[in-house]
Amino acid sequence: MDGDWASLGATHATNLIFRFPKQFDTLLALSGIYDTELFYGDYHDENTYHNNPCVYMKNMSLDHPYMELYKQSKLIFCVGQGNWEQECFESLRQFSTILYDKHIEAWCDFWGYDVYHDWPWWKVQLQYFMEQIFKES
Repeated sequence: MDGDWASLGATHATNLIFRFPKQFDTLLALSGIYDTELFYGDYHDENTYHNNPCVYMKNMSLDHPYMELYKQSKLIFCVGQGNWEQECFESLRQFSTILYDKHIEAWCDFWGYDVYHDWPWWKVQLQYFMEQIFKES
């Protein structure tokens, strides 16, 4: 990702569902950063902690009351492996391990090396995953 801009939709959506699982139960996160330390480096305070899903989820106990809500949620993450996706790819790999360790089922989909960090691919991904989200169970 170019240092002159940040695309944070997936990051914010992920933070919202994991901080407020009583209000949200479905997530589609495309090309996100889930360890937000990338943005603030060595600076840490209560705000950075509570807005860094990799950190607070890693520290959350398995008996936390939110765990059951997470397990009832539909969580979909997707990232490509093409241009400008490396940081997002590494971040999702890290976050997917945390979710797995917490026994939280999430669909973490890693698309090909031709899939880059930009709207043409997000449109394709959005169409694909929306069909999955709205499938009747």
